[in-house]
Amino acid sequence: MTSSTESSGIGRGEAGLGVGLGVGLGAGLGTGRARRLWARCGHALARALLRALAWPLRVYEARRIMLQLGSLGDHELRDMGLTRLDLQDASALAFDADPSLALRRRVEERRRRRR
Repeated sequence: MTSSTESSGIGRGEAGLGVGLGVGLGAGLGTGRARRLWARCGHALARALLRALAWPLRVYEARRIMLQLGSLGDHELRDMGLTRLDLQDASALAFDADPSLALRRRVEERRRRRR
């Protein structure tokens, strides 16, 4: 005699997953296309999570580089297309903003104006 839990799949080590009931994470994903879409969503979520966890390291590295740039002389900064004012403006950005993007834009603007 078969119990009702065994016929639903719960008695075969699938309890709590809903696999035997057809109600799980993979339910309804019978086609290869749907499975690939599901996998891509999982990868995108993992990348977003890693990016969020790495945020403090990126901010620390950006601020460390700003300190190194600040220790350079005016002539060295000018060789890179930067001024002290550029460094001050970039360091006044929001804490989580990337100052390298602002500095890169300044250098590109100056190069365009010279042409």
